[in-house]
Amino acid sequence: MAKKNKHQKFARIRLSVVRGNGGLYDAENHNPNYIVQTWALPDGKGTLNQNGLVLNIYKEALKSCDAFSNLKHNNFLPYTMAALFAKKNNCNDALVLNGYNRICDSSIANVFIVKDEIIYTPPLSEGCIAGVTAAYVIAKLQNSLYKVIEKPLQINDVLNADEVFLTNSIQNIQWVKQIDNSVYKNEMIQKIYAACKLV
Repeated sequence: MAKKNKHQKFARIRLSVVRGNGGLYDAENHNPNYIVQTWALPDGKGTLNQNGLVLNIYKEALKSCDAFSNLKHNNFLPYTMAALFAKKNNCNDALVLNGYNRICDSSIANVFIVKDEIIYTPPLSEGCIAGVTAAYVIAKLQNSLYKVIEKPLQINDVLNADEVFLTNSIQNIQWVKQIDNSVYKNEMIQKIYAACKLV
């Protein structure tokens, strides 16, 4: 598909699976149908960002922690509103909270923090998307003898972190320079990026 669309160097490919042939419930047909879409990506996507991201925290909608929370699906209104909130406030992205007012993920990425050279990220039970890149980064870092702990993160855990980074399949690892009034460095993130060899 990417070749047919002339998206051969760097591309984003999305597979969407839908049930049945449309309608409100379509009880007679539960067979899956699918759509494959591709978009060209510019050179340099996936490299570690030179300028750190500036984030804020979106508190107007809370993401549930249920059987469907870890899936990417078409009902992503909290993420859309978080992204609009970030843009309105001149930020690159916004963190999304779960129903316990803890850090879930961002509008487009999984969240990691570094504190005292230990890497923390919310577990899937906190409602975050089961990101492919996040899972890869966790496995790669554990194999590189970094200490990675999956645990619930309070807002203050993130605000008081030494370093913060985001992961997703398009941008790989992106370091965060600022959240609200907290400013972060990226010394360990550079080592993390090198250890993961994502590009």
